[in-house]
Amino acid sequence: LQVFTERGFHQATIDEIAAASGVAKGTVYRFFDGKEDLLDQLLLATSQKIVERFSGAFTGQENVLDEIQRFIEEWLRFVEENHRLYRLIQAEGIIPHSGRRTMFYEYLIANFPMAKERVVAMNSSGVLKTLSFSTVIYGMLGFIDGVVNKWFRSGMDYPLHDEVPTILEVL
Repeated sequence: LQVFTERGFHQATIDEIAAASGVAKGTVYRFFDGKEDLLDQLLLATSQKIVERFSGAFTGQENVLDEIQRFIEEWLRFVEENHRLYRLIQAEGIIPHSGRRTMFYEYLIANFPMAKERVVAMNSSGVLKTLSFSTVIYGMLGFIDGVVNKWFRSGMDYPLHDEVPTILEVL
């Protein structure tokens, strides 16, 4: 993670990764087919951890708008705690899935229990102006990405959580 985030995927070398990990280059190749496989495994493990972290966000037990707010707050907390990893995800957010490569967010969305059902329920009750689950989710995540990029450009000099009211108002 350190080498990929500091050097970028294409500039990073297995030699640098091995040195940063404190292992021989051959050891890296013993566990990974190459740099791409190592990145894919890193992102897959990360996405699984994120799904576990947010698995209770959409329980159906609360008002869906409160659930969305809790999800946004947790997502921003995750970004603050893992900003280097988040930058890597934004730059190289692909993981293997079912024999094909897919976007990081697609994996997360497919694995968030109850999220789709709750958004569909919002559509049915007329809370949303669009009937497309994908438009709602990608719109929300895309806007949050824009806010996070603004935070990065500011030098991360304020708590990212301060953006929650703005995100909620716009969404």
